[in-house]
Amino acid sequence: MTPVVLLVGLALVAVGGLAWVTSPLLRDTARRVSPRRQQFSDDVQRSLDLMTDLDLERLRGAISDAEHAELTAETRRQAALELSAHERRRARAEAHVEHLLAERPRMPERATPGAAPASTRRPLVWLLMGATLTVGLVAVVLIVTLGAREGLGEQTAVGNVGVAAIVAVAVSSTDPETLVAAHPAGLQVSNDGGATWQPVDFPRATSSVAATRSGFVAVSDDGPFRGDGTGAGWIPGASSLDLARLASAGHSDLLIAIDTTGAVHASDDDGSTWRSLPVAAPPNVTGLAIVEQPELQIVVSTSTEGVLAAGLDGSWRSANGFVNGALPTVNVRSLHYEPNSGDQYVSPTGQEFQGAVYVATDAGVFKSVDGMQSWNRLVLAADIVVVTGSAAAPRDLYAVARDGTVFRSRDLGASWG
Repeated sequence: MTPVVLLVGLALVAVGGLAWVTSPLLRDTARRVSPRRQQFSDDVQRSLDLMTDLDLERLRGAISDAEHAELTAETRRQAALELSAHERRRARAEAHVEHLLAERPRMPERATPGAAPASTRRPLVWLLMGATLTVGLVAVVLIVTLGAREGLGEQTAVGNVGVAAIVAVAVSSTDPETLVAAHPAGLQVSNDGGATWQPVDFPRATSSVAATRSGFVAVSDDGPFRGDGTGAGWIPGASSLDLARLASAGHSDLLIAIDTTGAVHASDDDGSTWRSLPVAAPPNVTGLAIVEQPELQIVVSTSTEGVLAAGLDGSWRSANGFVNGALPTVNVRSLHYEPNSGDQYVSPTGQEFQGAVYVATDAGVFKSVDGMQSWNRLVLAADIVVVTGSAAAPRDLYAVARDGTVFRSRDLGASWG
């Protein structure tokens, strides 16, 4: 076998092994080829989305024309600064490449006096080149494999709900392993942290579910139902309200609900009785949460305006963040507030915020710890429809993808599996 054939054979074996190991990762690798370029694209897109939000806020009357003009001008300026910085970085990179090319070592034009004849050196050179190439490719295989294994460990599904069109998921306030999922045909329950799911004897369309300190409350076409701590037994509530969305508070027995007309109601007895609140819900609400710190706020996710927040006075404001900290989309599927995450924020004006807010989008899960002034993307890369958690385990989060896949995080969203 000639050295050329040996070299080609070794290279093909190494390349084939590399392709076989890394083929499942090509999609994620392509997505992460240039994080700086992706960050630039995300920053510009956020600026564009923010200007769209500002237009919507002006149309809703939430901000004046003068405020709209001032904020729009500032957003344009920030986008222009991002573009200028990107161009400067590219110019510096090109100059650096030219410098490296100019400084690269040159191959000698003549053989060194006294060296062995070329015919004697050629087999040794081929063998050295083949060995070097093989070792290099094996090293690449090991590096990519170990890195991929570590990366995949950050995002591993724990189960699948087994039904389509999940609209809400609640986790028991006393047992973080018990989950109830609402969907148009009824309810599914899991008692092992989302690994396996079983249908509940609840043959009616369900639009929302929330965990209380004594069990669960589900919203159906026949009114609210109360469930026990296992998520298996359900009895009808006394109310006949035609509810659509439901949320529970973390520090009290308070429940907030939105009915099909957009009216907002509150209950302090697991949904048996309700009182009307002087606030009307915005259109296209997809999720609901109660933020109790530092003062009571009703927060909703929407499919057209992102995240909105209001006090009991009924004045809604945008909570999508600003410029580099803005959500990249106004189509938000659900949200979750965890008051005991350990996060605390004090604004320059002295306003305090305790806990963290999470939102589910088609781009994954985002988190805010500063009163929804800015949002950070978590590592979970999936089309998420629901994000939720349990008062019994404040560091645990659950996220459910559009296809029913369940992800779990035990470290506030830093890793999922």
